[in-house]
Amino acid sequence: MWSHQDLHRHHYAVDHCFPWSRWQNNDLWNLLPATERANATKSDRLPAAALMEHARQDILAWWEILDAEPTLASQFSDEAQASLPLLPSGADLTQLFDSVLLQRQRLKANQQLAEWQGLAK
Repeated sequence: MWSHQDLHRHHYAVDHCFPWSRWQNNDLWNLLPATERANATKSDRLPAAALMEHARQDILAWWEILDAEPTLASQFSDEAQASLPLLPSGADLTQLFDSVLLQRQRLKANQQLAEWQGLAK
Protein backbone atom coordinates (compact mmCIF):
# COMPACT_ATOMS: atom_id res chain seq x y z
CA MET A 1 0.00 0.00 0.00
CA TRP A 2 2.60 2.48 1.06
CA SER A 3 5.09 2.05 -1.78
CA HIS A 4 2.66 1.71 -4.72
CA GLN A 5 4.65 -1.32 -5.90
CA ASP A 6 3.28 -4.49 -7.42
CA LEU A 7 3.88 -7.10 -4.73
CA HIS A 8 2.83 -10.16 -6.74
CA ARG A 9 6.38 -11.31 -7.41
CA HIS A 10 8.08 -9.93 -4.31
CA HIS A 11 8.34 -10.73 -0.66
CA TYR A 12 5.80 -8.72 1.26
CA ALA A 13 4.58 -8.24 4.79
CA VAL A 14 1.12 -7.87 6.24
CA ASP A 15 0.96 -4.45 7.83
CA HIS A 16 -1.50 -3.38 10.50
CA CYS A 17 -2.62 -0.01 9.17
CA PHE A 18 -3.28 0.99 12.77
CA PRO A 19 -0.47 -0.50 14.83
CA TRP A 20 -1.26 -3.65 16.78
CA SER A 21 0.86 -2.41 19.68
CA ARG A 22 -1.50 0.54 20.17
CA TRP A 23 -4.87 -0.83 19.01
CA GLN A 24 -5.09 -4.61 19.00
CA ASN A 25 -7.17 -5.10 15.89
CA ASN A 26 -6.69 -7.91 13.38
CA ASP A 27 -9.75 -7.04 11.30
CA LEU A 28 -9.36 -7.67 7.59
CA TRP A 29 -9.81 -3.98 6.75
CA ASN A 30 -6.82 -3.16 9.04
CA LEU A 31 -4.46 -5.68 7.42
CA LEU A 32 -2.73 -4.36 4.32
CA PRO A 33 -0.03 -5.84 2.08
CA ALA A 34 3.16 -3.80 2.18
CA THR A 35 6.79 -4.19 1.27
CA GLU A 36 8.89 -5.59 4.08
CA ARG A 37 10.82 -2.32 4.12
CA ALA A 38 7.67 -0.21 4.46
CA ASN A 39 6.31 -2.43 7.23
CA ALA A 40 9.60 -2.28 9.17
CA THR A 41 9.99 1.47 8.67
CA LYS A 42 6.41 2.19 9.72
CA SER A 43 6.75 0.01 12.80
CA ASP A 44 4.20 1.07 15.43
CA ARG A 45 3.48 4.50 14.01
CA LEU A 46 0.17 5.71 12.62
CA PRO A 47 0.04 6.52 8.90
CA ALA A 48 -0.31 10.27 8.41
CA ALA A 49 -3.64 11.51 7.06
CA ALA A 50 -1.98 12.72 3.85
CA LEU A 51 -0.36 9.31 3.36
CA MET A 52 -3.72 7.59 3.85
CA GLU A 53 -5.28 9.85 1.22
CA HIS A 54 -2.37 9.17 -1.13
CA ALA A 55 -2.91 5.41 -0.68
CA ARG A 56 -6.73 5.64 -0.90
CA GLN A 57 -7.08 4.03 -4.34
CA ASP A 58 -4.68 1.20 -3.50
CA ILE A 59 -6.45 0.50 -0.21
CA LEU A 60 -9.87 0.54 -1.88
CA ALA A 61 -8.60 -1.81 -4.59
CA TRP A 62 -7.32 -4.23 -1.93
CA TRP A 63 -10.60 -4.08 -0.06
CA GLU A 64 -12.49 -4.77 -3.29
CA ILE A 65 -10.54 -8.01 -3.62
CA LEU A 66 -11.43 -9.01 -0.06
CA ASP A 67 -15.05 -7.94 -0.44
CA ALA A 68 -15.42 -9.95 -3.65
CA GLU A 69 -14.17 -13.17 -2.07
CA PRO A 70 -17.28 -15.07 -0.91
CA THR A 71 -15.52 -16.68 2.04
CA LEU A 72 -14.23 -13.31 3.32
CA ALA A 73 -16.92 -10.78 2.38
CA SER A 74 -19.17 -11.36 5.37
CA GLN A 75 -16.25 -11.36 7.83
CA PHE A 76 -14.84 -8.20 6.23
CA SER A 77 -18.18 -6.39 6.55
CA ASP A 78 -18.97 -7.64 10.07
CA GLU A 79 -15.57 -6.65 11.40
CA ALA A 80 -15.74 -3.17 9.90
CA GLN A 81 -19.24 -2.65 11.26
CA ALA A 82 -18.17 -3.73 14.75
CA SER A 83 -14.98 -1.70 15.06
CA LEU A 84 -15.31 1.48 13.02
CA PRO A 85 -17.14 4.62 14.16
CA LEU A 86 -20.21 5.98 12.43
CA LEU A 87 -20.19 3.32 9.72
CA PRO A 88 -23.73 2.96 8.40
CA SER A 89 -25.15 -0.50 7.85
CA GLY A 90 -24.54 -1.59 4.26
CA ALA A 91 -21.82 1.02 3.80
CA ASP A 92 -19.81 0.95 0.60
CA LEU A 93 -16.01 0.84 0.59
CA THR A 94 -15.67 4.60 0.21
CA GLN A 95 -17.75 5.12 3.34
CA LEU A 96 -15.64 2.50 5.08
CA PHE A 97 -12.48 4.40 4.12
CA ASP A 98 -13.95 7.61 5.52
CA SER A 99 -14.72 5.78 8.76
CA VAL A 100 -11.12 4.50 8.87
CA LEU A 101 -9.91 8.09 8.55
CA LEU A 102 -12.13 9.06 11.47
CA GLN A 103 -10.74 6.19 13.56
CA ARG A 104 -7.20 7.30 12.59
CA GLN A 105 -8.01 10.77 13.86
CA ARG A 106 -9.37 9.34 17.13
CA LEU A 107 -6.27 7.20 17.69
CA LYS A 108 -4.04 10.17 16.98
CA ALA A 109 -5.93 12.41 19.43
CA ASN A 110 -6.53 9.86 22.20
CA GLN A 111 -3.17 8.10 22.20
CA GLN A 112 -0.91 10.81 20.78
CA LEU A 113 0.56 8.29 18.35
CA ALA A 114 3.60 9.24 16.33
CA GLU A 115 2.77 9.62 12.65
CA TRP A 116 4.56 7.94 9.79
CA GLN A 117 4.95 10.05 6.67
CA GLY A 118 5.84 7.15 4.37
CA LEU A 119 9.03 5.91 2.81
CA ALA A 120 11.73 8.45 2.11
CA LYS A 121 12.18 8.95 -1.60
